[in-house]
Amino acid sequence: VSMEDFDDDPLASREELEERLREAEETLDAIRRGEVDAVVVHHPEGERVYTLESADRPYRVLVEHMQEGAVTLTGEGVILYCNHRFAALLGSTRESMIGRSVVPYLERADAAVMAEMLSPGAVEGRASEVSLRRIDGRIVPVNLSAVDLPFEPGMPRIICVIATDLTHARQRSHELSAANAQLAGEMEERRSAEDRLAVALDAAGMGSWDIDLESGTVTISRQAELILG
Repeated sequence: VSMEDFDDDPLASREELEERLREAEETLDAIRRGEVDAVVVHHPEGERVYTLESADRPYRVLVEHMQEGAVTLTGEGVILYCNHRFAALLGSTRESMIGRSVVPYLERADAAVMAEMLSPGAVEGRASEVSLRRIDGRIVPVNLSAVDLPFEPGMPRIICVIATDLTHARQRSHELSAANAQLAGEMEERRSAEDRLAVALDAAGMGSWDIDLESGTVTISRQAELILG
């Protein structure tokens, strides 16, 4: 800021210009001391001032575009803000959710879990798996992680909750469990067939042996030992 910045105002007196310059310098000093919500960044062409609003804008854009749902709650569970992803998880709109309690969007059994997460004595970084109920009735399994947003003493509590959709993870887990069960069944069927073959060979007085080509291990049946001595 310099006197040249005010040269385009021919009606301003020198005293007025000096007063405006003094106010500008005091404002800049307040920003440097942290008394104003702004950041001063030094560049080769001079200092640039970023207000709190402009500095936070990238984070707001990030919250709106991230794959996790984000919701800001009061200590009583009232929705103050949610991003589009959280609203999409519930098949609703942000406008219809803000100002309402989050509890009706939970399965009845998970209401106590949410109450524990919102309690003043809850540990920092708490997390839990719950089920959300969409407005169309479908159930969405999610992992919720909650943290208190720091504010000045005496201010009402505000809690930020991040919701991660577990639908695909649960589906993959079920598919893996089914594949493991099928494999276990096939292995059991093979062992049963081998046992029946061993009984048949014994009854016929025939011996057998298995050779593991990789390890060189040989497994000889009891009848083969008798035959070979």
